[in-house]
Order: sequence, then structure tokens, then C-alpha cells
Amino acid sequence: MKKQVVILLSVLASVFAFTGCDSKAASTPEFDVASKIIRTTVDGVCDTISIMDTLHVGDTVRWNVMVSGGLYYNSLVSFSVLTDTASLPVSIIGDSILEQYITTGTDLAHARIVFKPETLNRWFLWLQYVPRSAGSHKMQFVVANDAGQDYSPRSWFWYPIVK
Repeated sequence: MKKQVVILLSVLASVFAFTGCDSKAASTPEFDVASKIIRTTVDGVCDTISIMDTLHVGDTVRWNVMVSGGLYYNSLVSFSVLTDTASLPVSIIGDSILEQYITTGTDLAHARIVFKPETLNRWFLWLQYVPRSAGSHKMQFVVANDAGQDYSPRSWFWYPIVK
């Protein structure tokens, strides 16, 4: 009898302990560069570059990034690219598959995506930009998930741009 009471109490304690668990536990969203950075020069030459290479005004730069809501149960809410100047326009290259998962507030031409609620945990995006002026320009990536967490790499990515 005593053994049955102990088993019953441990089962009840387990039930009460886990009924308050939140299935949307907070985890940090993720961002990563998922491919080599591809540059097409003004002269039409295509090559790959490292993060710190010098660019020229008019070069087209494309690269693939991975954004994630974090652990498997956190969905993406938004992704955006912030720049320190209007002369460094960053855009997202969209496709028909991406259109299924985005909602109002999305502006691919200005690198801002708002995802439909609870649709995606992870997505790969192609980003593109064409520098319009010389100087040292900066960009920052921001990912948000449905647990209310934002993530942005600590440092800005920067490229020296020459004419």
C-alpha cells in the first residue's frame, strides 16, 4: 500500500511539474553566411570574395544566408538588413516559394521580411547589393523569432568601397 502511494504521488508530481511548461521556450535566433560571396564587377567578371575584400562602385555582390528561429520549436518572425547609408541598398532576391511564407510588411527591395506566424523555423535567402558610392559602408543583420528573441551579430559587416 505504501509503495502504491509513493508511485501515485510521484506520478502526480510529474504531471503538475510539466503542465506549466511552455512549448515556445525562448531560444536565440540564428544567422549565418551559407555560401561564398559572389561578386560581378562592372566589367562583367564574376569571382568569389572574402568578407573583407575591397569592392568598386557598381559591383554586384550576392550571397546566401541562413536565418533560423533557433531551436526546432521557435518560428521565424522577421529578418532585416540595416545599413548605415542609403548608398548601400541591400535587397533580398525572392522567389515563388518564399512568397508562400511572407506577409504584409515585407519589402524585399529594402531587405525586410515579415514571415507568416508559425510557418518556418529555418530559411535560406539570397541577398544582393550594388554599392553606389565610395567609402566604408556597414550593414547589420537582425533576425527575430516567436519567442520574442532578437539576434544580430555583434559587429557590423563592412566593406571598403572604391571608385
